Amino acid sequence: MNKTEILNYFLRKGAQINKEALEELENNQYLQEVILKSTEMRLPPVITDDFLKQYKNTSSVKEKIPVKNLSQILDYRYNFIKNILINNPQLTNLISINRIGDKIKQFSVIGVVTEHNNKKLVIEDTTGESLFEISEELGKYIIEDEVIGLACERQQQTNNVTNIVYPDIPLKRDASKTKTPKSCIFISDMHMDSPAFNEKYYKNFISWLKEQKDLDVFIFGEVSTKIEQIERLRNDISQTSVTLEKLNVNDSVRVKTENIEIMLSRGWFLDQYMKLWKSAPDLTLVNLFRKRNLNPKLTPQYYNNTFFLDTIPDIISLSDIGQPAITNYKGTTILTNGSFLKEPIYWVINLQTRETFKIDFSIT
Repeated sequence: MNKTEILNYFLRKGAQINKEALEELENNQYLQEVILKSTEMRLPPVITDDFLKQYKNTSSVKEKIPVKNLSQILDYRYNFIKNILINNPQLTNLISINRIGDKIKQFSVIGVVTEHNNKKLVIEDTTGESLFEISEELGKYIIEDEVIGLACERQQQTNNVTNIVYPDIPLKRDASKTKTPKSCIFISDMHMDSPAFNEKYYKNFISWLKEQKDLDVFIFGEVSTKIEQIERLRNDISQTSVTLEKLNVNDSVRVKTENIEIMLSRGWFLDQYMKLWKSAPDLTLVNLFRKRNLNPKLTPQYYNNTFFLDTIPDIISLSDIGQPAITNYKGTTILTNGSFLKEPIYWVINLQTRETFKIDFSIT
């Protein structure tokens, strides 16, 4: 397909594509096969390079990641999560994989998921790997490269999984709060360089800012590719009394305001899990949160532990989703934003009380 055909394809789907992504897609037949011929893929409002990255060279993933790097990443995950799960009462008779045999009828293991196909799992620990059978219902949220605990029964030389234990955070966890009055809002997906950028939404946003006090504004993810538009945003915000905390975040960063830890991230990776589980952004993020990893699957482009939650943030905000959603899970507020192309819905969090408020910039 040429550029015009690609543009028209996305317009029919209600999406746009920026210049860099358009050139990449025109010259990459593999990506055209994966993206343009998919009938189920959920598209963001604007197709960018970050969106395309997750679909590049998705076959033979493990072979393209340096073995040393892969080993270090998985070893860290395994050792960290093993220390969380090892005392979990649901994992009775915990053994290493090399000790599995017909003499042990009920047992538990902790390991890395190296394969997950249909109703079969391959789990690996430091002593070896073994095949496990699991029901479709029990295994529907399992992702390759994550670390989990399995409670099992062995019958006729087959390891049957009876329960999965994830490294979830403790049930009793108090929500962190600031001592001083302060609120914050997370703004992303402005797309100021898009022809569909809504000037009305932007003006409503700036007018609303002028009325606020004790507000931290975190701006990140798909603001604009044009310097003059970013400067316009900076100048407009500088004329208000709010504090601009962050602008243009790449992948994932953590910031602190008093005792509250905030994780800001591009959300390009979330679509694959939403599609796999057929779930909304907030429910998808809760499922990943329970794994202590917002993006456990390793790819040649992102083989690291950037999204591994060895420490638990108080707030997680993701851009690039285009669907506003918010939920509170065991003391952590998890949210995604709308966009300034359509549905400009965002969230204000009172950091002193941890209450959340919906803000719709389509309303004057």
